[in-house]
Amino acid sequence: MRALFHILTPEQKEMRVNCCRDFVEMTDKDPDFIKAIVTDDETWYFIYYSQTKRQSFAWVVLNEARPTKVHQQK
Repeated sequence: MRALFHILTPEQKEMRVNCCRDFVEMTDKDPDFIKAIVTDDETWYFIYYSQTKRQSFAWVVLNEARPTKVHQQK
């Protein structure tokens, strides 16, 4: 499924090539230009706060429904 998001159209490929050529041209004119480029890898981080069994205890009255536990999805 993830591979579908990485298929580029011919227009997108051409745009990437043109951008790279522009970067090379700008770097030839100003060698410090490359230091101004910021990149990112689109990584997602999930925070998971786990509870110990003791922390998740809850008192309930006889024949009363237990509290619902919400589970985080990754």
